[in-house]
Amino acid sequence: MVAAVALLGVACGDSSQPAAAPSSASSSATAVAIVFPPATVAQAKRLASAEGDAATVTEFYSEGVGLATCPQPKRSVIVTPGLSARQVAADLLKYFYDQGLDNDCGSLVLAYTDPTEYGSAYTVGRVDLSVNGSKHELVVDSGGAIDPAQTSFTIDY
Repeated sequence: MVAAVALLGVACGDSSQPAAAPSSASSSATAVAIVFPPATVAQAKRLASAEGDAATVTEFYSEGVGLATCPQPKRSVIVTPGLSARQVAADLLKYFYDQGLDNDCGSLVLAYTDPTEYGSAYTVGRVDLSVNGSKHELVVDSGGAIDPAQTSFTIDY
């Protein structure tokens, strides 16, 4: 009975007992690692959410391609200079998901260092979602003109 009273005193905020500090071990044990390059959509979304910064991506041209019943947005953007290929990939994915470009028709984001490069091949990176029936293929290239350590990965789902 005494033990029950002592436990009740601690549970009710008895200040004579020191409070235990919360353990950070349990929270870090449940943390999910960021995988790069991602191999699944969940890993790509986790990378975008944890490391991506859509503020480094500025859209300067947008057009719709494809059929009216299944539009395929095409966006041309510039990316803040000085970023690593990994950071560009995370930032472009963040922009891609924030803009709702993950769809069942397909979409394309082409990244440049300057808007005057529009019309040529992308110079910084791209996110290309191709859809064929129920098969989706997400291709991400990054680096290009701003980082010689280019990165490219494909996720099929």
